[in-house]
Formats: sequence, structure tokens, C-alpha cells
Amino acid sequence: MLTCAPDGDRIPFNKSNEKTSQDRRYLHPNDLGLKPIRSRPSVFKRCGRDVFRMVEKENALNCVGVVVFQAWPNNIHATLIQHHRSISARSKLRRSASVQHSGDMVAKGARVPSGGYAGDGYVLYKDMSASTDEDIEAMFHHAWVSVVVEDVF
Repeated sequence: MLTCAPDGDRIPFNKSNEKTSQDRRYLHPNDLGLKPIRSRPSVFKRCGRDVFRMVEKENALNCVGVVVFQAWPNNIHATLIQHHRSISARSKLRRSASVQHSGDMVAKGARVPSGGYAGDGYVLYKDMSASTDEDIEAMFHHAWVSVVVEDVF
């Protein structure tokens, strides 16, 4: 797990599976020779975008990641946050005790059950049934966010 958090501020690993918990450890970016990247205001001013490509040291043609600074204007960012909050306030899902997590998990799309009745996988989550105005609005919020995020790349 990669983190800059000090030792006392880290979430402890789930010890329910001793075999995998022994292999887990926290690493600081310096341990991997990673360098910090920051936005470049001069590039943004000149181009209207600031995109940073991360490539392998041995092969610059192999892109391993991209950071787009200030990917969208503030009004779009505010709408993304508003949609996220409204969707996140919907029904929460229960996770098993063996799953290490913090926060809540919210349903989106069709179910992939582990067990249950035959054909259970064809059933939508409760809040994705489009049976109420709120359900339909949530689907449009998901779609809008997807289009905005896809447009950046």
C-alpha cells in the first residue's frame, strides 16, 4: 500500500486472512524512487490544459498513467461533487466482515450475486430500477458523470 501517512495515521490491515496479511506492507513514495509531480501554471496558461504522462523509465513508449490537472472548470467540478453526493446518499450495501473497507458502498448497475436464486444476476439493485423519479435522476447523474470524465481523456 502506497501512502505518505505517518505510522500512527494508517488504517491497520485486516488480519482475518493471516496468509495474505503477512505480504501486506506500507510503502512511502520515496521507497520506490517516485518523484512528486505538480501542476505547471505556465503550461496551463499557454495551452488551457496541463497533462502529465507517466512512462516506464526503460521504455518511454509504455505509458503507465496520466494526470490531468484542472481537468474541468469549477462549475463542472461542483456539479460532479453534487451528483456524487446525491448518488452516495442512496441505499448502502452490506459487505461481509472479511472485506477490509472504510466508508460505504453504493449500488450501481446490475447485481453479480454470490449464491441466491437462479437468474439473480439479471436483477437490478433496488435504486437502479427506474421505478421512481429519483431512480431515473440517479441514472442520469451516473451517465452525466461518465460523459464528463470520458471527455477529459
